[in-house]
Amino acid sequence: MKKMFIWGAVALVMLGLAGCPGGGEDGPSSSPDGPKTDGTWTTGINDFEVQTGDNPGEIKYKFTATNPDADSYTLYYAPHVPPATDKASAIIAINKTEIVTPQSSFTALSFNFLPSAPYSMVVVAKKTGVGEAMSHVRHVTAKGNPTAAQLELTVSGITGATILAATLFDDTLLTTQPPQQPVPKAVGMNINGTFKFFEYNPNSPTYMGSAWTQTGQYHILLATTITGAGANYIYTGGGQNPVKYNFTSATATIAWSQFTLNSGGGGGPTDGSFALTVTGLPSDILMALVVNASTPIASAVFDNGVFTFYEPMSADMPLPNPNKPWNVPGSYTVILTGMEEDAPTYMGQVTFSGNSGTVNFNTFNKMP
Repeated sequence: MKKMFIWGAVALVMLGLAGCPGGGEDGPSSSPDGPKTDGTWTTGINDFEVQTGDNPGEIKYKFTATNPDADSYTLYYAPHVPPATDKASAIIAINKTEIVTPQSSFTALSFNFLPSAPYSMVVVAKKTGVGEAMSHVRHVTAKGNPTAAQLELTVSGITGATILAATLFDDTLLTTQPPQQPVPKAVGMNINGTFKFFEYNPNSPTYMGSAWTQTGQYHILLATTITGAGANYIYTGGGQNPVKYNFTSATATIAWSQFTLNSGGGGGPTDGSFALTVTGLPSDILMALVVNASTPIASAVFDNGVFTFYEPMSADMPLPNPNKPWNVPGSYTVILTGMEEDAPTYMGQVTFSGNSGTVNFNTFNKMP
């Protein structure tokens, strides 16, 4: 079944280099095709080794030389060269070079390589009028860029409100009277009081793009809709006026008491929605849909052990609309799923009667 709701996706861009890497950041690999000379010079290059550096794009090297009377030592490098009769010549043909000197310990090369890219390398010693000596070929991956952690907020003790999402803003429109609705920078869904933020993307059905990793100062809205419209609660630090919260690290915890009902919001969710408790529910099941002939007619996000149903915003965007409570008696097909793209999906029949009900998860069947 195609997921009707997923977290934002992160796009991975691959570098188009020839061949496949022969070594990773754990260390280089070697080949048996050196040292070589033209037969007239016995100077050798010993123990040529390379390894991933400490900084993005960095590679380190070391080697020693017997009878080090060469005029120069040139390190040739190229995108990882696949196996061939003479890999050294394939590298040299690329003609990307750096002048180096023998080093007994690993030393960073001055060239800034592409982060996380694989390279093949060989050192050639040259003596005018005599000839050349060549090292073994080595393979290494340049140090990659650090991976920034996704911004995450936990609000402890949320009570008295059906909070669907948290949104971050970096402008001051919220401090005007009456408060105006600015464009969010990032948005995160409520999963048991924790919000993982994604870049706000108005062109996405879920309004979420790539993971949001930027710390800093933001206004925070806890909202009953994913865009912050309608009833919402703004971070005031326990006071009456909106203030920015400073995210100094990727994770933060704020008490519910630090948020105040935003006077620019609507009247909040209306009582009367059907509340469904599913006992034995796996932790990765966070959303429920009531469907009629495959069309969602009600939806709910798991909150404090209960699915509270509202009409969906639309058939294509089945997030619950907190201003339209749903409670229509009858027997319906209910789909339980998660918010990750690969989360499992389950289907079962549930009878809705009154304002609440309880079913066991074992009455649902996993869908292929």
